[in-house]
Amino acid sequence: MLVAPLSDRLLSVHGPDARAWLQGFVTHDVLGLEPGGTRYALILDEKGRVLADPTLHRPAAKPETIYLLLPADRVEAVREHLGRRIVTEEVELTVLPYEGTTLQGASSASLLGALVCFPHDRTGLGGFDAFDLLGHTPSGRDDSAAIEQARIHAGIPRLGVDIEATTLAAEAGLHDALHFGKGCYLGQEVVARLAHRGQTTRELRRVALTAPLPAGEAPIARGDRLVVQEPDGPREVGTITSFAAPYGLALIRRRWFEPGQQLEVGNSTVTVLPDRVRGHVALAPENDPGFRGNKPHRALVS
Repeated sequence: MLVAPLSDRLLSVHGPDARAWLQGFVTHDVLGLEPGGTRYALILDEKGRVLADPTLHRPAAKPETIYLLLPADRVEAVREHLGRRIVTEEVELTVLPYEGTTLQGASSASLLGALVCFPHDRTGLGGFDAFDLLGHTPSGRDDSAAIEQARIHAGIPRLGVDIEATTLAAEAGLHDALHFGKGCYLGQEVVARLAHRGQTTRELRRVALTAPLPAGEAPIARGDRLVVQEPDGPREVGTITSFAAPYGLALIRRRWFEPGQQLEVGNSTVTVLPDRVRGHVALAPENDPGFRGNKPHRALVS
């Protein structure tokens, strides 16, 4: 089991209109989120760019509340982004003063006795995040470095590292965060257009070294350029966004991101893997652009 303190914060969306209102600003279905349930989603701007990728949790004891798990450096920006869009709805947005702990590879987080606890797989090993007023980790452990390495090996993108303010949802490969039958939300037009009639010019892909790094070679790091050799010289075709040998994530231009493509990085070579980003999560029918369940949600018509 890996344990570490979290800098992430919880944004509480509370009120009788909370779910119906939030439905219009995230990419996954909020109305269908049952008490105690958790769901991964994106918050987009009008151009379909990723502002945040919150894990949504509806606490069983507070069914009129949705918690959004967000990085500490994004939570105020998201609160302001959403707050500007409250008109007459009965909704309150509050950043909770809770401290968080993550347990990865754990089957339960009950040992923490936390006020808020929900499943959150940050490593492909399964796990939980827990929050309370004080925050604590068993025995004061901090396995943050091991959790980061496991995240990269599992191909799980991280906001602010692999996903930036200019990244489109389709480029990030976060298919399990998209619900193609939920109806309208901010940024949906761009998502739908790319899914049905367009294509991205670049995408986030998993890569792996074809051989160990040469002795004395500097480790591959975020920002390193991916290159192919062409008749008129080397051509830059992508950028490493995360790396923990032998695996990494890279944003690669379309012509060169197919599985099996070999790319140079420094004095080494990486291969584009066939495994999709966030491949540890099984895709549901509604994550497919061909899903035909686009009907008024039962919570709106009952």
